[in-house]
Amino acid sequence: MPLVKRKLTNKSIIEKCKALKDLETGMSNKEVAKKYGVPKNALSTWVKNKTKLLTSLEKNGTKSKRKKLHSGNFKNIEKAIYTWFVAKISQQVPIDGTILKEKALKFAEALGELDFKASDCWFHNWKERSNGISFKIISGESVAVTNNMTASWNETTLPTLLLNYKLENIFNADEFGLFYQCLPNKTYHLSREKSFKGKNSKVRLTGIAAGSATGEKLPMFVIRKSKNPWCFKHIKQLPCTYKNQLKSWMTGGLFTEWVMKLDSFFRAQDRKVEFLVDNCSAHPHIEGLSNINLIFFPPNTTSVLQPMDQGVIRSLKAHYCHKIVHLCIKAVDNNEPMPKISILEAMKDLVSSWNAVSKETVINCFKKAGISKTNKSIEEADDDHPFKFLTEELNRLRELDPRAVQEDLSAESYIGLDCNVVTTGSLATDAEIIAQILDPNFENDDNEVKDSVDEAIDVEAPPRPSDIQLEIAFETIQNASLYSSKYGNEIQSLAQKLEDLMKMEKMDNLK
Repeated sequence: MPLVKRKLTNKSIIEKCKALKDLETGMSNKEVAKKYGVPKNALSTWVKNKTKLLTSLEKNGTKSKRKKLHSGNFKNIEKAIYTWFVAKISQQVPIDGTILKEKALKFAEALGELDFKASDCWFHNWKERSNGISFKIISGESVAVTNNMTASWNETTLPTLLLNYKLENIFNADEFGLFYQCLPNKTYHLSREKSFKGKNSKVRLTGIAAGSATGEKLPMFVIRKSKNPWCFKHIKQLPCTYKNQLKSWMTGGLFTEWVMKLDSFFRAQDRKVEFLVDNCSAHPHIEGLSNINLIFFPPNTTSVLQPMDQGVIRSLKAHYCHKIVHLCIKAVDNNEPMPKISILEAMKDLVSSWNAVSKETVINCFKKAGISKTNKSIEEADDDHPFKFLTEELNRLRELDPRAVQEDLSAESYIGLDCNVVTTGSLATDAEIIAQILDPNFENDDNEVKDSVDEAIDVEAPPRPSDIQLEIAFETIQNASLYSSKYGNEIQSLAQKLEDLMKMEKMDNLK
């Protein structure tokens, strides 16, 4: 009797993961191979690639029909076409598959990928790899602007929002620019710089302040130009999320990535939230969100309607500037040069400043924007007055060394130096997109202002504390707790927990 050759079929990643789960339940290799109709050597390959299979399943979801692990051999082309695609849809430009494949061929030619074919198969797989991109007819109604947009928001959109969502599930996010190296004696130089039409100081970063109507604050997010700043060397844990972009801008791609991660965060909490953002090219409509509903403010109304612009960002900057002035006072007291602030130090201080912004400040700014079920403001504590403390520190520094502070510099003018810098945009040309793909540290000098204080950007990371320094620090905190009548026990407990964590870290490093 002639042998019948068994017909083999490729199994999907989902089926492969199910087979691996069967093995974990105790089924033998022979039983599992028979169940899925594959030879035992194929099953052994699946076991070998278990981590990659599970990672792919987690990334692409249970609806994916993908059978192979590879993510395409033309990563640069796919990054370029995705960046271009996001920029176009954020501008409400209709794009279909034919246009996109033609554009992919042009990027392939520019990148020197002569073997690339924009086939239907590649296009289908690229869509799946790019979080299920879909093509829909763009309605002009969504971007129509009338003189009554603000009135429509206040009379229709806002009441509906408050009716359908609890205040703790209404969030607002807004970008801000920060001259993070700006010392009180450098303000004239920076204030003369143009911060519009693409002219940006090289000592700036873009941050995102995001919080809810009940005062909950989301983690800080920072964007800067360099992919791997020198001060990040040997650092294993950054103070907050950091992304690089050639102009230090929020772009459609970065915004999409950030919102998708937040969507997973809220899904894990089983929360459905409204996310209010301004209407700009860097904030595209995002497909596939399950727990975030993006709501866009009417164009050119954010200064009135957006809660973060009602005082939250000003409070954040006041806390940050207070820290900078305090560093200057410390330098003068110790007869040392003025501080050079690296992006790492700026991120640490920015996170600390964001934590210092009070819950009451955030709630009152939402109330000021009309996002509240009561008009009564919450009284803020006297110790939450960053503008008052910043003014006091500026006066103190001026008394110690008049040269360290510009003569007529006030707290308000200090924190307002960077209020008009450009923080959002998109890569406008194919050349910019390709340059960013090939060299993440690419800088377009035509769109930058040379800055004499930019030399501090490559400051090295702070040295790792020695064991003796750590012991002294913990002992100092414990001693300080003895003089606290209200929080002494809590300070001691936290100090002991911190000391235990550092000991565990040391033991892990020795393994």
